Amino acid sequence: MVFFYMALLYFYVTTITERIIKSDDPSRWKLPISDVTVINITYSPNYEIAWMYQSCAVTIASSGFVMTDFLVAALLVDLTTQYKILRMRMQRTFQELAVTDDTSNLSWPHLHHLIKQCVTHHLSILKLTSDVEEVCSTLVFIGVIAGLSVTSFSIYYASVLPPLDFKALQSYLEAGMIILALFYLCYCGTQLSEASQSLASACYETNFIGTDVRFQKDLAFIIMRSQRPIKITVGKFVGLSIGIFTFVSSL
Repeated sequence: MVFFYMALLYFYVTTITERIIKSDDPSRWKLPISDVTVINITYSPNYEIAWMYQSCAVTIASSGFVMTDFLVAALLVDLTTQYKILRMRMQRTFQELAVTDDTSNLSWPHLHHLIKQCVTHHLSILKLTSDVEEVCSTLVFIGVIAGLSVTSFSIYYASVLPPLDFKALQSYLEAGMIILALFYLCYCGTQLSEASQSLASACYETNFIGTDVRFQKDLAFIIMRSQRPIKITVGKFVGLSIGIFTFVSSL
């Protein structure tokens, strides 16, 4: 996010500086985002009006998408951390099973108390994940569609310009920043799925042989539930993951 705003600041400063230095050559004046305008910018104050409009409009509009992506990424990281904490708690909770030679001596009420704590914690995280999915799914969909649209336009616009033209480099930079933001969201989605599935490994690594059958069934239920990866979807269509990012990038 810091890099994004630094890039915008660079565009704003370079264009207004060029306007000041080359004030006697209006053909060299460039706007920070696009030179396509409905007014003639070859004289003042039209140039300054167009420059202010583009600077303010792009900063406000892009900030909305940047903050949305930042919020979604933060929520994904938080959910991933919650699943990792739960895995560590399960490993500590069932640690006494690993150091017990005869697990058949452990009473069912004691085992039930241990498994109930983990299941309650797991269900609370699943509920939180469902709430995040309900809120963020549409936001992610809008962000992805807008990002892909801007990326396609920027790359097309840059392709019709000379390779080392300032506007071409600017368009490539815009596309690169958007792709990087989408990649990070997909990476966080993959980390979330892997963290949720890791609970199955924590249960399987438990020394459950010889314990009460009811305890083993509870572990089996947790394993079966954890084998379905948790995903934050893009508008209820597909889940955020590196695989989806790679597939879309290859189109």
